[in-house]
Amino acid sequence: VVPDIPGLDAFAGTRFHSARWNWEHDLAGETVGVIGSAASAVQFVPEIAQLAGRVHLFQRTANWVVPKQDEPFPEAMLEAFRRDPELARALRQKIFDSFSGPGIFERVRPDMEKACRASMEVVRDPALRARLVPDHPWGCKRPLLSNEYYPAFNRPNLELVTDPIERITADAVITRDGRERRIDSLILATGFATTKFLSAIDVRGRGGVSIADAWSDGAQAYKGVTTAGFPNLFMLYGPNTNSDSIITMIEYQADHVLRQIERIAREDLAW
Repeated sequence: VVPDIPGLDAFAGTRFHSARWNWEHDLAGETVGVIGSAASAVQFVPEIAQLAGRVHLFQRTANWVVPKQDEPFPEAMLEAFRRDPELARALRQKIFDSFSGPGIFERVRPDMEKACRASMEVVRDPALRARLVPDHPWGCKRPLLSNEYYPAFNRPNLELVTDPIERITADAVITRDGRERRIDSLILATGFATTKFLSAIDVRGRGGVSIADAWSDGAQAYKGVTTAGFPNLFMLYGPNTNSDSIITMIEYQADHVLRQIERIAREDLAW
């Protein structure tokens, strides 16, 4: 997704989307503008802040960033897993159960928000910390995980900008308050067209109807797998299925699809 910001195409410096990273360009010592503060920015902003001379992070909406629990198991625990693999399986099941099932977001929201707020305490400036607190409940947007994002705001060369962007010039980003921030490079951490299913290929169903037209009011599919009017079209990870373990979900969907394909072959069906 490329944002619709006046003057964006007029920027004369180096510009790229975070999903199309320009590995040939060296950000060392530069003044860098980053538009967006969600999943992509949470990953790369702490990294580039160590290289760039200055980073201006333009935030439209604050996001909840949960600590990433990736501490290594101590050797004693690893040895216990080796002796009794059931211990490892039980731990995995406990983790799986803690993030699955109906109402999962409601169940874990208080703990997640508490963990996020505790992580924010590392930001020394209270006024800055307040601007990092979201105005929506945890779970309303994609949950983010990082142990490096909040600490990065203690760096003197990282500025959080919350005034809306008004326009972009050949060498600067101008916010609604009239302030002009000159930059050398501009990185768009503006995400993806996540609701455009099957956008890369042209799928047509009965009567030559394009699925893009069929879904003009929103993508719909039975169990996220099959769509009326498009016989023999099976999807994995289709519309409205982003929940719980995606791996487990796709396994169930694949089983379902195979049963239908086998039935088509067994009963000599056209669709």
